[in-house]
Amino acid sequence: MVRSSLLSYQEQFAQQLLSNELDQQSAKFLQLLQPQFGADSAIEEGELRLAIYRNNVMHSLRSALGDLYPVVKRLIGDDCFNMIAVEFIRLHPPEQAALLFYGQGLIEYLKQHPVVTDLGYLSDVAKLEFAHHIAFHSADVDGLSIEKLAGVPPEQLGEIYFTPHPSMSLIESDYAVDAIWHENIKQQPQSIDITTLGRGYILVYRAGFETQIVSLEPSCYYFLSHLSAGLSINQAWLNSAQECNEQALNLDNDELSPMLSYLLTLGVFCDYALMQKLEDSQ
Repeated sequence: MVRSSLLSYQEQFAQQLLSNELDQQSAKFLQLLQPQFGADSAIEEGELRLAIYRNNVMHSLRSALGDLYPVVKRLIGDDCFNMIAVEFIRLHPPEQAALLFYGQGLIEYLKQHPVVTDLGYLSDVAKLEFAHHIAFHSADVDGLSIEKLAGVPPEQLGEIYFTPHPSMSLIESDYAVDAIWHENIKQQPQSIDITTLGRGYILVYRAGFETQIVSLEPSCYYFLSHLSAGLSINQAWLNSAQECNEQALNLDNDELSPMLSYLLTLGVFCDYALMQKLEDSQ
């Protein structure tokens, strides 16, 4: 019975912390404080303390979102960002005590928010910032070196499957959001004409202690996407060639080796396996 009453109290307290004003439900909640403060002072004292808690909670959560999306905040201004952040917090409060990864849902929320619908690139900038955040906090894993593939027979190279680095994310956007991001992390950003920059094909990952944001050619992006999805080199290359053909992009077979070497040099894979080995283990 005590546990049930405590749970009910905690749920009501959480609701009141996220509400934007005192209402009838607030009054009922504050009446629970009468035994602690006395009948005469309970409501007044309760309102004061609730206001303090509410302000602290909103400030900390809003700050957490601002720290996660600093470029988005800069693009739309502090007031607009804080307004949207508070709305988002009330609709989607944290589900875990740790705030390290709180706020991923803001990406979709920005895409649908009427105040910023004219900024079509904004949610993709947020996606890039969240990917940067994930990469920074991902597990420390060494990248796969080209030397480790030296023992693979040449006739089996096409049957290699790669394990993507845990920090890696791929972002395809109608906008060059990497250029927007790079410009707006500068102390004195300049205006850029995003209509002249084309689409963005972006790789985000961490190499050592540095988070990298790399702009890829469309063909390389497709190839890496398929490799990361678990396809062998041969399968990934065939799928990439088909996608490039559908978009009138050239992809010659002699590009496979240098493209693969480039990706291995970046360190976006951490392990590999051969199809024959996988079949033997089943």
